[in-house]
Order: sequence, then structure tokens, then C-alpha cells
Amino acid sequence: MLKTLLLLLAVSFAAGCVSNNNTIITGNGAAVTLNNKTIFAEIADSPDEWQKGLMYRESLAENSGMLFVFPEEAERSFWMKNTKIPLDAIFVSANLTVVNVRTMEPCYEDPCRNYESGGPAKYVLEVSKGVAEKNGIVTGSKITVGWPQ
Repeated sequence: MLKTLLLLLAVSFAAGCVSNNNTIITGNGAAVTLNNKTIFAEIADSPDEWQKGLMYRESLAENSGMLFVFPEEAERSFWMKNTKIPLDAIFVSANLTVVNVRTMEPCYEDPCRNYESGGPAKYVLEVSKGVAEKNGIVTGSKITVGWPQ
């Protein structure tokens, strides 16, 4: 039963489905749209998931990422310890406006650099390095999120 459920979730995430407002919804993630670019993002919404993030991943597709969801807006600080992929961190307020975009490089020895949000953020979307610039995602850009149902 558990294997069947996990398989269904994986298929849902890979295929996605469209809700009534044409926002793509995924099984265990969210579809985040910024300037007509849709990112299929895994959701990190617990302390363990926040801490692990995209550590140890070997690659990340241009249309994939991780959406960190926090309980409230606050100044955020990220680092790249054990993260092998250069990333863009898109810091987003509770009203879904981009607060800041930081390009983050892998860290191979301590101490690792901290990348600050520069303002209160409730969400952080991590994507492959260059995705933000290529798609014109800047401070003040609005995003939409298709949350799983």
C-alpha cells in the first residue's frame, strides 16, 4: 500500500495537473511561476528539510528547484555547506513579491559564506544559477504559487 502511494505521488509530481485557474499543481511540490517561467519545486517546510535543502545533489534541471516555506516573515540567511550546485536564492515576501535575489556558490571548506535576504522573507526559492537573470527575476517581481491540493 505504501509503495503504491509513493508511486502515485511520484507520478503526480512528474506529470502535474492543471487546476481551474490554469496553475500547474504537483503531487509533493508546488509550481512557482515568475515572469512566465514555471519552476516545479519540492517543498521544504520543516526544520529538518530547511537544514538539508539541496545538499549533496549532483544536478538540478533548469525548471526545477526547492521552495522553502517558513511560518512567518523574517530576515533569512542561507549558506551552501555541502551543496554542490551553484544556485540562485530568490527571497520572497508573504505577499509573493521578490525581496532579493542572491547567486550562491558551493562551499568546500569552513567557514561558508552566508547569503542574506536583505529584508523579511516568508519563502525562498532555490533554482539553478542563472535562472533568475535569464528570466528577468529581480527585486519587486511578483510570483504565483500553485500549492498541492
